[in-house]
Amino acid sequence: MSLSIVMPCFNEEDCIEGVVREFYTKIVEPRPDAEMIIVDDCSTDQTIEILGQAQARYPRLQIVRNQVRMGHGKSIRRGYELASKEYVFQADSDGQIDTADFLKLEVFKDQYDFVLGLRKRRQDSFLRKWVSQVITVFNFTMFGVWAPDSNCPCRILKRDVLQALLREIDKDAVAPNIMISVLAKLRHVSMCRVPMDSKKRISGEGTLLKGVLMKFCFVGLKQLLQFKKAVL
Repeated sequence: MSLSIVMPCFNEEDCIEGVVREFYTKIVEPRPDAEMIIVDDCSTDQTIEILGQAQARYPRLQIVRNQVRMGHGKSIRRGYELASKEYVFQADSDGQIDTADFLKLEVFKDQYDFVLGLRKRRQDSFLRKWVSQVITVFNFTMFGVWAPDSNCPCRILKRDVLQALLREIDKDAVAPNIMISVLAKLRHVSMCRVPMDSKKRISGEGTLLKGVLMKFCFVGLKQLLQFKKAVL
């Protein structure tokens, strides 16, 4: 399987070494035409040093560091644009996504252009889960698309399909994965949803704390309204 793993990262010093080791040894190494791309969004802890040590051990691991803070969504997009293989798999670096989840999705890659995870038992705060539900209802109301968990950070897309979708999405979008999920529905991309579990975060609090999360939601919803005008 020709595969690019794309993983955004910010201040994950407590878990990043283990996450990289697991994804690299269980997914990249067994596949000769696979690569792993980590986009570090200006981490302020020891994350980038740990990633540098990992890169010395793993020859198909590429570390890219943003020159300025770009945010989670823009970091994902940068990784997508750097991906060079036939399929692109995106996962977050906080340890909530397991390599077993990739294997669940991989089964369907030859049948669909877009395979998206659907977190059934999500180990996140009530606020995060509530926001996800609001986004689902908003997308249905605005686009007529039912896409639960549209921002799920566990997805496999054919690279050419992904690039075509990204061309219709503003480069400044703070939540490109939501737009990709919605646009794939609108453009009738063949896709399926695969139920999966989401583990409890290994360490840290995540980049979107309460105040930042609310600001993110406001900006994201505003961008979705602009997105609607562009794609419908």
